[in-house]
Amino acid sequence: MNQDINQGNNQPVISSRWAFLAWAMVTEGALLVVALIGCRLLDQPVPTSWSWRHLALSVFAAATLLVLFVILLRATAAPLRRIREILERLLLPLIRNCHWLELAVVSITAGLGEEWLFRGLLQGALARHLSDVPAIVLASIAFGLCHYITHTYFILATVLGAVFGWLYFTTNNLLTVIVIHALYDFIALLILQRQYRK
Repeated sequence: MNQDINQGNNQPVISSRWAFLAWAMVTEGALLVVALIGCRLLDQPVPTSWSWRHLALSVFAAATLLVLFVILLRATAAPLRRIREILERLLLPLIRNCHWLELAVVSITAGLGEEWLFRGLLQGALARHLSDVPAIVLASIAFGLCHYITHTYFILATVLGAVFGWLYFTTNNLLTVIVIHALYDFIALLILQRQYRK
């Protein structure tokens, strides 16, 4: 994509792969920094631990979400077609020439930054003042709002956030949802990139 303005709605778009990668890394990295500072200031503990059981759960959950992602990509309902059109117009041109390692780094950074912010900081802090269910719901809505593209995408992102929130609550391990998020993003980006190149 060589133009600086998206012709469909006159919104500026990032015109190069490197600008996209830099923007993604800076944005997601900033979320992580904000989350770490917030956790420190609020004295919010964020449990992270390594276990093969949690890794297996992460891989299984990511695989399940990816199956749903592929089904949604093939769905013919108008709201889902609209999401695909937006991805094809805005995202796919930016990632089409990205190396898989670049997509992996962006995905890992997104998993770290977003999960530390929405689950570790926000959900954790809310759970200290509310019960766990309202904390999961409110953090999930915030996650959905930050991913708002269309009404349907907001709903899907909110549900995905609720899944991440519930898994964080049940495992008491932020690393589990970080791995799910990063793995899901990485493979979803590879699927989209492959589809674009066809």
